[in-house]
Amino acid sequence: MNTALLFALCAGCAAALWAIFLKLGSNQTTAALGAAIVSATALLVNLGIVMGLKAGGQSIELDRRAVLFLVLAGIAAAGADAFALLTFGRGLRLSSAFIINATATAIVFLIGIAAFREPINASRVAALALIGGGMLWLNYQNA
Repeated sequence: MNTALLFALCAGCAAALWAIFLKLGSNQTTAALGAAIVSATALLVNLGIVMGLKAGGQSIELDRRAVLFLVLAGIAAAGADAFALLTFGRGLRLSSAFIINATATAIVFLIGIAAFREPINASRVAALALIGGGMLWLNYQNA
C-alpha cells in the first residue's frame, strides 16, 4: 500500500475520533475553553513526538515560510475545534458530523483547482457534486 494513502487513512481515523470526542465533550464546557483544551493537548502530544524524534537522532528542520503556513494551519484548527464544539453543543447529531468533512473536502477541491492548478475533469466535478448531494441527503435523513 502507498505510504501516503496509509497516512491519509490514519488521518481520517484520527478525524473520526476527534469528532466523536468533541461530541461527547461539547455539552460540558464552553466552545472556547473546549477548543483551548484540545489545542493544548495537541501541543503537548506533538512536542512529545518532536522531542522523541530528536532524542532518537532525527534532524528537526524548519524554515520561515513553513512557520507561517503552520501558524495559519493552527489558527484554522482552532476555528475548526471551536465551531465543531458549537455545532455539537447546539444539537447536531454525531452521524451528521460528515457535514464538517464534506465542506472541507469541497473547499480543498476548489482551492486545489484554483490555486494549485490541479486537473479538473468531468469525473472530479461529478465526485464533488456527489459529495455535496450526499451531504445534503444524509443531513435531511437525520433531521
